[in-house]
Amino acid sequence: MSDAPETEHRPTTSLLVQRTILLCIALLPIAMVSLLYFHSVRTREKSLGQWHNITAQAYAAPAADAAALEKGKQIYTQWCAVCHMPDGSGKVGAPLTAANWKHAESYADAFKTVAEGVNSTQMIPWKNTLSPDEVHAVSSYVWQLKGTAPIGPKKQ
Repeated sequence: MSDAPETEHRPTTSLLVQRTILLCIALLPIAMVSLLYFHSVRTREKSLGQWHNITAQAYAAPAADAAALEKGKQIYTQWCAVCHMPDGSGKVGAPLTAANWKHAESYADAFKTVAEGVNSTQMIPWKNTLSPDEVHAVSSYVWQLKGTAPIGPKKQ
């Protein structure tokens, strides 16, 4: 048997530093995902907060000024044309050049359809992406398209 006293085995300072660095590196992806998640939640809450005080009267009539209609056209081209076609004739989405729209008899209905979407269809609620003014602009733009489809002979 050895007469040497037993010593407690402690990691050296450099070993502790290495372990701390490895732990930080391992936790970094979790921290990044958490930050991105909370940022997206906060952004969504901020976006939806814009919709908190919106009333039907606020956007009861389409915008008539050229700047709003141009903004609406740009939004339409970016987000809507993929489903409704650049000319509004419809593809996956309903034709916006038709004289009668299934989900919008008035401009206020059109605004609500764009903002809220349509259940059981592919029309999503755009209030999660667009501000009330942007929905107003694009709704005003598409309202101008209503009834512009040429009337042709019926297909047999």
